[in-house]
Amino acid sequence: MHKIFVTAVGAISCAGSGADEYWEGINAQAGVTPEELKLPVDIPQNIENRVARRMDRFSRLTMSASKQVLDEALIVQEQMDHNRIGTVFTTGYGPLVSNLALSNQIVSGGVDMVSPTVFASTVYNSGIGHVCLSLKLKGASTVLTGSNAIAYASDLLKSGKADAILCGGVEEYCQELLESFQQQDYVTKDENYLCRPLDKNRSGTRMTEGAAVLLLETESVLARCPERIVCEVVGYASLIGKGYLGKDRADADFKPFARVMDMALKHASISPSDIDGILLAAGGGRYTDKVEAQAIHETFGQRAASIPVSSIKGATGEALGASFMMNVAAGALAIAKGCMPLTAGCTEPDAALELDIVHHEPRLGDYQYLLVNGYDVNGCLHSVILGAVRR
Repeated sequence: MHKIFVTAVGAISCAGSGADEYWEGINAQAGVTPEELKLPVDIPQNIENRVARRMDRFSRLTMSASKQVLDEALIVQEQMDHNRIGTVFTTGYGPLVSNLALSNQIVSGGVDMVSPTVFASTVYNSGIGHVCLSLKLKGASTVLTGSNAIAYASDLLKSGKADAILCGGVEEYCQELLESFQQQDYVTKDENYLCRPLDKNRSGTRMTEGAAVLLLETESVLARCPERIVCEVVGYASLIGKGYLGKDRADADFKPFARVMDMALKHASISPSDIDGILLAAGGGRYTDKVEAQAIHETFGQRAASIPVSSIKGATGEALGASFMMNVAAGALAIAKGCMPLTAGCTEPDAALELDIVHHEPRLGDYQYLLVNGYDVNGCLHSVILGAVRR
């Protein structure tokens, strides 16, 4: 079976932009403070003005994060074939701000007053369209909603339909969407608007935005430039979780989450005893954090209480369609650095969860296999297993 490797990591988030700044940000003990919480986040100025002016914010997030991990210089240097480089992204709500702007134009002035520029930005694949045009990428390309981009991209690579794939998730901040989630009692009640995953005083998540992109390559990279390998994608699985919708529901069922983790372990052909750490999807929900903890106990049995676990959402917030890829990006960096990130915002771990929560400082260790979890508001549950690469 073909092996799939992560060879580069890019991110834009409240915690920081670029792999190094992102890693430092998710390891900030207190999480993002109200003073630091700037929404929308600053997008790095790595896009030419003549290109950027044709994009809305959703597309700029996609392009900027993509250019962090892949540019023309790397393609030329490694003699990569543009026809064999694909793009697979996932999002929750896509270019929602542009769609709302289009709707407002229609309501206020009729169809004849619609801006062609705004209309072109309303489709979900507008972001990767700009990426493909700018970088001249001609490989397999698609945008998924509420799905596992890692799994889809890896399957494309294993089938021989591409040699490398830009694999990412992106979500832009939208005030109207935030207000909708507030009405659903989904957002944190913390007086400082902090997200406290796995903390006994957690009260909900914090809505943010961001993008995370990984460059996935086949094992041909071993011959070209093995020094660029960050980690290996060992296994993955996705599942529609009936009764578990990613919302903070008291009646959420832990069994689908336990099942998706078990499916990923089987896909990776490893046992629960091989997992050295878990990056949780936990976002500070009163019930969702508990449900994921129950699923871990179901899957790992007596080992559950001794496996280091952490959540990055105290630093990144809940970026919806980008959150899972941001979690995978953190997992890839954790493997490369031999260090589990801390759970920012968690100052009093919830003892009732009976988990070994990494919360005071990052934890060094020999992490050969990390399990990364994710979910979205549509009910999709995801697990990816990342593995270290022996040099």
